[in-house]
This record gives sequence, C-alpha cells and structure tokens, in this order.
Amino acid sequence: MTPALLDFATLLTERRKQKSAISTTEAAQTRTASNVDGRPDEDATRREYSLRLRSAFAGKGGSPWLEKAHGVAALQCLPVIAQAFPEAKFIYMHRRLNETLASHSGSTVSYPDIAETWIQCFDEWSAHKKLLRGRMVEIDQRDLHFHPYRTIDRLRLFLGLDSDAAAKTAADLANGDHDCSQSSSPVRWEDLDIPPDDALRIRRQSAPAMGAYDYDYDETYHATDAPSIMLAHTRNLSGFETKGDAVLLRLPALQVDAAGRVAMGDVRTGDRILAVVTREERYCGRLFFRMRLMHGDIELDARVFDLAATQGGEIDYALPAAENLMLEVSLVASRPLNRDVEIRLRALRIVHSQERASRAVTGAV
Repeated sequence: MTPALLDFATLLTERRKQKSAISTTEAAQTRTASNVDGRPDEDATRREYSLRLRSAFAGKGGSPWLEKAHGVAALQCLPVIAQAFPEAKFIYMHRRLNETLASHSGSTVSYPDIAETWIQCFDEWSAHKKLLRGRMVEIDQRDLHFHPYRTIDRLRLFLGLDSDAAAKTAADLANGDHDCSQSSSPVRWEDLDIPPDDALRIRRQSAPAMGAYDYDYDETYHATDAPSIMLAHTRNLSGFETKGDAVLLRLPALQVDAAGRVAMGDVRTGDRILAVVTREERYCGRLFFRMRLMHGDIELDARVFDLAATQGGEIDYALPAAENLMLEVSLVASRPLNRDVEIRLRALRIVHSQERASRAVTGAV
C-alpha cells in the first residue's frame, strides 16, 4: 500500500502547486474545475483515488488482511485510506524519540532529520486520527516487550480476534529471542551521543510531541514512570542464569524442584515486582511456579501459579514494606523428567513507588 500512497501524496502535492500557480483572477475567469465553488478539488481527487485504491485490493475478497503502511506519506493519506476502507480498523504504534534515534544509530541519516520525521509523523497522526474515532487504537511499542499478554489482549478485544489465537500470539511474542535492547528498553538521552547544538534544537522542536505522549528524555521512559531496577543486571542473584534482560531458572533432569533467589534490599509499601514469565512448550507434566517474599526466615507473602494451562504470563504485584527483602523463585514439577526444564523471567524488575499512593496489585499468570 505504501507505494500507492506515496504516488497519491505526490499527486496531491503537484495539484496544489498547479493551483497556487493560477492567480485568483484567472481562476475566477476560467471557472476551472478546481475553483468552481471556491474550494480546491482535493475532495474530488480523494474520492477518485479512494475508489482506485479499494479496487487494487478487490482480490482479497471477504478475507481479513493486514497492511503495514509506515512513514509520513502514509499518515498524510489517512483520509484516503479511511474513505477507501470504511470497514477497516487502525492500529497506530509509536515509541519515544530516544528509541527512534537509537534505532538509527550508525545510519547515514542525521539525528535532526530522523527527529524531524518523528515529529511529522506525530503531527500527521494528531491531525487525522479524529477521522478514525471508534475504529483505532494506539499502542506503545515498549508495551509489546514489557506487557505482551496485556497488549495482545487489548488488540484481541479491539479486533474481535479468537482468544486462543491471541493467546498463542502473546506467547510467541513473550518467548521471542530478544532482550531489552535499544529498540524496546529505555535509552538515556546522554547515551545517544548527539552534538550539543543538535540536541538542543531537537529537544526544543520535539517538546510538544514528547509532552503529548507523556514521554520523558531520561531512562524512566515516561514522565510518570517510577525508577525501576532490572534485576538481571544486578549482582544480587543466586541460582539463576542471565541472558540479556532475562533471568533463567533451570530444573535439572531427574529433579522435581529448583530455586533461585534475588536480594532486593529495602522496599517500601507500593513498590512492585514485575516480569514476563515464559516456559518451554515441550514440558507435558504439571509445573508450578512459586514466588516467596522472605525477611530472614520469615515468609511475608507467597504466590503459587500453575503453569500447566499456559505457556506463561505477566507477574505484577505489590511488595510489603521490609528491610533486606529476599525474593525466592521456585519451580516444582509433578514428576522428574530425563531432561532439563527451564522458565524465563524476562524484564524481571522492581519498580519503586516514589511516594505515590500504593495500589493493591495481585500477581497473575
């Protein structure tokens, strides 16, 4: 679709130039089609192009299909797309400027040019999304990494998808072989190595768009984000293996349980522990995942999740105020197998409350 939209954007630009070249007096005298009623002929052009665009996809029949149309030109043409496909639904995925700049590190395109495109995309989406009221949803790219199950469930409800298919999609996304890299994790502005003059200009120009999405420039990502600590990057682990931003807990062959521990230090009421939990598909027996919060030898809280019915999920629950808190994670199998079994806690992190009112959050897998 994008090449066709680029053609249409070029066509509109050319017609605008042609119209501007005709003086108001000449247009009134000749009664040109572009000014019969005092308005440009863009509406007629848009209707014509909408029909052509829809006819190009007529071969799809009644089957659902997905098109990725990216860039400024595609967003400029949203009125055409919306008119050509009145039954279509729209998903707009955005990410913070920091990560957009980081993803182009080493390219031949300059940071100011990348930032200008990012700002133009925001402006075009803001100008046209009202046309899509009731049939569009906005997704933050980082949510696909940190909250795959919740994000996919939003899309399932929005698109009316089958729940089993959506669950498989979420599991595939959660099990993806990727870590918390530049494309998904918070990138600090100072790590972008932008010349000071360019950095000042970019931040000044991007401020309205950053503010509209409540994005911040520091590593917390959003202005409202509380500071978080990725536990895979600390030295306070025992019994785990680490890979990227994930911690792996392995249940050795012929054993029925294994445990790992994380020293979390002092926590306050309202601090939370979060992670995306995934398991291997090949395990056929009952598998239980247990989290215990320990203060010395005293158990403050415990949660047990049955992983037999699902390949994983998201952990998000509030921590009790305590000093020198220890998190114990265990795997318990119904029977020993002749091979290792492994679960992964991706983006295992503690999020501090910053004195905000605590909420009762329960773990769910």
